[in-house]
Amino acid sequence: MKKLKRNLCVVIAAMMCIFMLIPSVSAASVFDKASAVEGGKKYSFSLSKKKEQVCFKIDIAEKGDLVFKVNSDSEWTNVHVYNSDYSEIDYDDLDVTSGKYDSSWDTVRYDSKTKKAVAKYTYPVKKGTYYIQFICPSLSTMSKYSYGKYSLSIISPNGDSASVKENKSETSDNTVKISLAVGDKISLGAMTDGKDCASAKWCTSDKNIAKVSAKGQVTAVKEGTCKITWKDGSKSFSVYINVTK
Repeated sequence: MKKLKRNLCVVIAAMMCIFMLIPSVSAASVFDKASAVEGGKKYSFSLSKKKEQVCFKIDIAEKGDLVFKVNSDSEWTNVHVYNSDYSEIDYDDLDVTSGKYDSSWDTVRYDSKTKKAVAKYTYPVKKGTYYIQFICPSLSTMSKYSYGKYSLSIISPNGDSASVKENKSETSDNTVKISLAVGDKISLGAMTDGKDCASAKWCTSDKNIAKVSAKGQVTAVKEGTCKITWKDGSKSFSVYINVTK
């Protein structure tokens, strides 16, 4: 009996810890006021005692991945993504390049030396509207851990392939323009329509700004703008890459 009571106490304590970080979701007060964001753009905001949550919304054109990068100087970075039914969805991948992931609180903690946290999130999505919410822990004594400055960079609104194809159709000069943050990667291979021709070549106008692999994967190296070109005989197209910090 004592062991059962002890185990029950542990479970209750764990549930209390989880509820401290779970946001209170209200469609009227949170999602209806969400700011619209677009792929390839960067957004800056802050969390503070006066503003303990910020919500963004993004329209997904087709099934794929929602990929975004978050930079923060707050000790804890708490991110939640919801679908149009206001149900929270889980990420497929979390890549933390500065700081560390704390599984006990399901949050990203910043690097204690640099006071920075950098993480890239990948969520599987379908066609529809999705909400990205940044929020402080509901427990007042812990809210301060999430206060600070943030930046949200949307890398892929609905999967790299879909994003590139969609942008391409919207540009009259057959030139795609994509913004990436330093260190980000994006695959442009889908623009070849699945044809892996031996004669096809990818090249970059400045490898110091962005480099490209033989299969069309682009890696942002440093701030600046360069042109990525794909050529296959008489066929060719270009992608302008704008790299930001």
